[in-house]
Amino acid sequence: MIHLLIKASLVLIVLLAFYKFFLEKESFFAANRIYLLGCLLLAAVLPFLTLPQLVEHQGLVGTLLEPRPVSRTLSAGETLPATDQVINSPEIETNTTSEVPKNANTASDRPAQTTPAAPTPPFTKTGIDPVNGNRPAQRGVLFWLFLVYCFGAAILTLKLLAQIASTGWKIYRNEDKIADEGYVLVNMPGEIDPCSFFKYIFINPAGYDFETYEQIIAHEQIHVRQWHTLDLLLSEIAVIVLWFNPFVWALRKEVEKNIEYQTDEIMLRNHRAERESYQLNLVKIASYTEPLSITTNYNQSLIKNRILRMNAKRSNGYGYLKYTFVAPLLVGLSLLLNEPARGNDQLPTALSGPTDELATASHQLKIAQFSSDQDTLILQTNKLPGYGLFLGGFGQLYLDTLAADDPRRDLIPADMDDLQIGEELVDIKVWHYNSLVQDQHEYLGEFLEKWYPEKIDTANLPSIDDNRVQAVVGKKDGKQVYIVDQNNNQDFRDDPVRLLEKIKWRAMGPPVPVRYRIYNGETLTPDSSWVYIGTFRDDRPWVSAAQHLRSTFSIDDQTFTVQVYNSGSTARWCFEEPEIAITAQNGVQKDTLTFGDKFELGEYLKFGQRYYQFADIANDGRTITLVGDLDIRDNFGTQVGFIAPDFEAVTSEGETVALRDYRGRYLLLANTDRCQPGTKDFIALSERYGAKIDILGIEYSADDLQHKLDHYKPEGTFIVSKENPSIQEFYRDFHCSVVCYLIDPGGRIIDRFKINEWETSLAKHFR
Repeated sequence: MIHLLIKASLVLIVLLAFYKFFLEKESFFAANRIYLLGCLLLAAVLPFLTLPQLVEHQGLVGTLLEPRPVSRTLSAGETLPATDQVINSPEIETNTTSEVPKNANTASDRPAQTTPAAPTPPFTKTGIDPVNGNRPAQRGVLFWLFLVYCFGAAILTLKLLAQIASTGWKIYRNEDKIADEGYVLVNMPGEIDPCSFFKYIFINPAGYDFETYEQIIAHEQIHVRQWHTLDLLLSEIAVIVLWFNPFVWALRKEVEKNIEYQTDEIMLRNHRAERESYQLNLVKIASYTEPLSITTNYNQSLIKNRILRMNAKRSNGYGYLKYTFVAPLLVGLSLLLNEPARGNDQLPTALSGPTDELATASHQLKIAQFSSDQDTLILQTNKLPGYGLFLGGFGQLYLDTLAADDPRRDLIPADMDDLQIGEELVDIKVWHYNSLVQDQHEYLGEFLEKWYPEKIDTANLPSIDDNRVQAVVGKKDGKQVYIVDQNNNQDFRDDPVRLLEKIKWRAMGPPVPVRYRIYNGETLTPDSSWVYIGTFRDDRPWVSAAQHLRSTFSIDDQTFTVQVYNSGSTARWCFEEPEIAITAQNGVQKDTLTFGDKFELGEYLKFGQRYYQFADIANDGRTITLVGDLDIRDNFGTQVGFIAPDFEAVTSEGETVALRDYRGRYLLLANTDRCQPGTKDFIALSERYGAKIDILGIEYSADDLQHKLDHYKPEGTFIVSKENPSIQEFYRDFHCSVVCYLIDPGGRIIDRFKINEWETSLAKHFR
C-alpha cells in the first residue's frame, strides 16, 4: 500500500506543478476545474495503469518502490498465534538491487547435524525455547510510520464526518427553510457567514442590506448549480488519503480558489451584479473566521485574489493549446511509474509467439489430516511458480555459438541472428552417474548408496533431451531476445520470442513454463515447472529454476503451511538441497523469512507441541517426509536447541582453545568472509558485545584472514577453519559462510543467525 501512496503523491506533485506553471493564470476556470478534479482522479487511477512495453527501463520508479510484503517477521520455528488475524509488522532486509544477492545462488551455509547419544546438560534459563526460540516480535520503522499514517488519516476522517454531521444538524433543526427552484434557503439566526452545501444555502437575512443579500443568494445559487460542494468533498478525501504530502493540501486550496473564480466570472458575465458593487460587497462580507472546509464561503484570504482575477485581462483562445500537453505528460508518468503490461506466461515483454498452453497456476491445496500420535507424516505438495517466501537465485547460463551450418538453425525462427544455445539439466544426478560409470570412478559406490533407488533409477534413466531445459539467445530487430523450448520438442519455432531484460528482484514477472521428464522415486514421469532468464549488469544471461513447493496440513486441531525451495542449485528442478519453512499457522501468514526460519534436510521443526525432523523429500518434490521426535534435548548439532558440538582449535596467535574452555560463559562463533560488509559487522558486534560475551571469529583460510587483518584491522581472536578439522566439520564447511552461533554457558546453541543480522539477534539475549 505504501508504494501506491507514494505513486499517487508523485502524480499529484507533477500535475499540480504543471497547473501552477502553465494553467493557473489562465481565465479558463471551467477547464481548470476539470483539470483539478482530473488530478484527483488520475492520482487514484494512474498508479494502476499499465502500458505495453514502449521504452527501455519502463516502470523505473515502480521497480524501485515495489515492496516485498511488509509484515511481522517470525523467528525460527516460532509458534504463530492461534487466531485468524494477519499480523502486520516491519519489513526485514531484502535485496533492493538488480544484482545477485550474496546468498542467492550458493549452496547451504549450514553444516550437517549429528545425533549421537550423550549426557544432557540442563536447559538454559534465558527464557527462550531452545528449539523454536520464541521471542517478542520486532516492529520496525515502517510499521510505526504506517501507524502514524493511519492515525493522521483517522483524525482527518473524523473531522470530515464531524463537519458533515454539523452541517446536516443545522439543516435538520432549522425550521425556517424556504425551498426555491433548485435550492433550499436556510435562514439562520445569529452571526453566521453565508455559505452553501450542495443545494442548501445558509444565511442570516437580517445581517445584510437588500443589494448585498441578493448578490449573496445569486452567488450561492451558482455554487449550487455547478455542484461545487462535490469539488470540495473530493479534495477533502484526497487530503485524508495523502495527508502526509504537502502538495495535496496545496491542491485543495487551488480547488477552492478556482470554484470561486468560476463563480465570480459567471456572476459578472450574466450581469447578476455590477463589477464595482460586487467587489465592494465581497470586501464587506469577507469572513475572518475559519470556515468549514466542505462549504463554499467568503474566506477573507481569498478576497484579494478574487478581485485581482476579476480585473485581469481574459486569456485568448490560444491558451487552450496548453491543455494538449497533458496527454503526453500522463503517458510519461505512466511509463515512469508502472511496469509494462505482461502476458500470463511471459517475462515483461514478448515480441512474438503463440499463446502458451502450459498453465502457470497450481491446483488448490488440499488439507491433509494428521494426529500428533503419528510418528511419520507424508505430506503431499503442490508445485508453484516463483520462490514463495524464499529469496531465490540465479546461475549463469553458459552458451555455445551456433555455426552457420549447424542443423539446429533450421529449428529457430529465421528472423533471429547472432544465435547461441544453452541448456540446464533438470536432474544433475543423471549426468553425474553417467560420468562416474564412464570414468569407472571409485566414488560410484558411495554415490549409489546415497541416491539409489529413491532418487535415481539406473535402469531407467531419462534421455538427454528429457533431462534438460534449452534456450536460444540471439537478436531480433536489433534487440537481444531469447526463446525457451517450453514443450521440450527441440523445435524453437513454436515457442514465444521474449526480450532478454535485466532481472528486477522487486518486480519479477511471471516465469516461463517448461516441460521435461523426471524420476519420481518409482518411474520416469512427465513433469513441468518454470524458469526465469535475464541479465544483471552485463548482457550475459542468467537462469533460475523458478519453483517452490507448498503443503497445507493439520495436526490435531492446528493447521500449518510449509514451503520448500531447492537452495543448493539455482537452475535444478529436483530437490537435492532443500530448505523448508513454516509459512502459516491457523490462518496467520508469514510474509517474510529470516535465516532462522529456514531448516535443511535433517533439521527439526516444531509443529504444535511436537518436534518433527525434515527427513526426506521426493526427487520431484511431490512428497515431504516428517518424522516425529518428542524430545530433542539429547541431539548434538548446530541447530537452535541442540548441544553444541565440541571443538578444539588453534587460533591465529597459536593459542589452543576448546568449547570446554568457555563453560559458564556465553560464546559467539562468528563466521565472516573476505568482503567488507561482513568484516564491518564483526567489528561492530565486537565493540558492542565484546565485554559481555566471548567472541571467536572464523575465517575459511589463512589468506582470507590475512586479507582481513591487513585491510580492516579487526581486533579479537580468530580461527582458520581449514586448519582446524573440528571447526570445519561442524561450524564452517563452506567458504562463504557468514553464519554465527550463540552458545550459552551450558554448551547449548541458543541462536543462529547471519552476521548482518547480529544487531537484532543479539539484542534479544543481552541488554
